[in-house]
Amino acid sequence: MGAIVSIICCVFATYNFETEALLESMFPMYPERSTTSQIMFQVYGMLCTWGIAIPAGCFGGFVCKCMLPAPEELFDDCYTMQHVEYGDDLEKYNPFQKVDQDDKEKDKEE
Repeated sequence: MGAIVSIICCVFATYNFETEALLESMFPMYPERSTTSQIMFQVYGMLCTWGIAIPAGCFGGFVCKCMLPAPEELFDDCYTMQHVEYGDDLEKYNPFQKVDQDDKEKDKEE
């Protein structure tokens, strides 16, 4: 994200500075390196970073997948949260839940 913002800043730098001296104060290597070449350096730097980060992340994920056993049931909290009560205990926390259930039962009987 920062690399993309830096590229955008370099693109608009030529339009935002009134004089060459102001532009040179922002980019110290301005006489040797134009704003176009600075943009290309930023793009190449971003591509190199992505080129290293994406394969490294894939490799790390593959290693974790191979080394760690997958749970038998996916998305079951019993593997990660132990000593937790399961079930529908709305009556415990919501006193009106029991009243609502009693009203529904009366409606069914009628």
